[in-house]
Amino acid sequence: MTEVLVFETNQLNLLPITYTRTTFEILCGGRRQLERIVDAFGENVTFIVRDELFEIFNWRWKTNVNELPDSSSYLFINGSFLLTESELNGLKNSLDLNQALIGSHGVVAFKVDKSKAEEIFKEKTINKTFLNKLFKKEYRWKTRVIRYLWDIINHLNELIVKDLESSKKKFKRREADKGGFPVYIGENVTIEKCVFFDCSKGPVVIEDGVEIQSFSRISGPTWIKAGSIILSALVRGGNVIGEVCKVGGEIEESIIEGYSNKAHRSYLGHSYVGEWVNIGALTVTSDLKNTYGTIKMHINGKKVDTGRIKLGAFIADYAKTSILTAIFSGRKIGVASHVYGVVYEDVPSFTIWAKTLGLIPVELRLESAINTQRRMFRRRNVTQKRVHIKLLERIYKETEKERKEHGVLKEKLRF
Repeated sequence: MTEVLVFETNQLNLLPITYTRTTFEILCGGRRQLERIVDAFGENVTFIVRDELFEIFNWRWKTNVNELPDSSSYLFINGSFLLTESELNGLKNSLDLNQALIGSHGVVAFKVDKSKAEEIFKEKTINKTFLNKLFKKEYRWKTRVIRYLWDIINHLNELIVKDLESSKKKFKRREADKGGFPVYIGENVTIEKCVFFDCSKGPVVIEDGVEIQSFSRISGPTWIKAGSIILSALVRGGNVIGEVCKVGGEIEESIIEGYSNKAHRSYLGHSYVGEWVNIGALTVTSDLKNTYGTIKMHINGKKVDTGRIKLGAFIADYAKTSILTAIFSGRKIGVASHVYGVVYEDVPSFTIWAKTLGLIPVELRLESAINTQRRMFRRRNVTQKRVHIKLLERIYKETEKERKEHGVLKEKLRF
């Protein structure tokens, strides 16, 4: 039997959201790439995870991590490529030993024997230069990949529809108020009166235990994951709302990871929001420049043109926005940061940012971040574990240089 090993690339381009997760844990479409791979290959999957994420990854998924299983052949899959379950099934028998599948932006997959697999594990290096030394045969394949943060938004609509192809048997079908595609509904779903579904451009998927309150309008393609509450919201097309979220106001072509709140009137457009984030009332994200030009982002110290006219913000786990916060297009907000006023620059992790209120950015104390995490967990009946605290401790230390470069002071914020 061929064992499957999943590795990641491009994680530095995807900071700050990859401080807390691997690239194959990013929610894009109805499922994460990790979930697609497990569904396609079953239990014989091992994930190659960065040392700093090993403990939290193990706690989340309880699967095979960082150990080479015994086998005569190994199929390595790049978890940064967004392959559907049917595409993954096609990989099972399409590659011979010492053959690689090269995409337009890197190595998609390759198959090797045990000796070469051991060499790769020893070197802990999986990139195109290294792989060119191993393979004489290759063929090219154009497919989806997360190279930069905006790629998550680029592929969102398509993957919502494609993920449904392998999941629709789990749901009951209901005709939409405005047709084209159905509404797919899980178990124990509450839909109050005066809820309107517009499926003219794509399906709406509602997982188990979701509550949708009256006067919500939900347009497809949209995927609402289990246990979330939609609070009389305007949900335009192209959204994925993660597990146990509260969402109100207006949202368009955006992803909200699990356990995050956007309960009040606000606008989130063409954006990504991590886990355990709180979006304050009347927070707005800009997703269009006044010039209608393409939006540029700062990636690894360089300014990169995203090629997108519409692009919002990327907000990492545990971040908080205050009431009346306005975030410029293409801005990043780091892990556990608190932002106030107008955010026109990228915000480092563990930072209290209120420049437009006339205040110098100051560091959010690690102790405060840990206490805030514990309080937020309690509100969702989740117990804070040592593994959660260690994650915050590691990121706090890892991002000290970033805060220093942005002039963040180790002082108390005084309004």
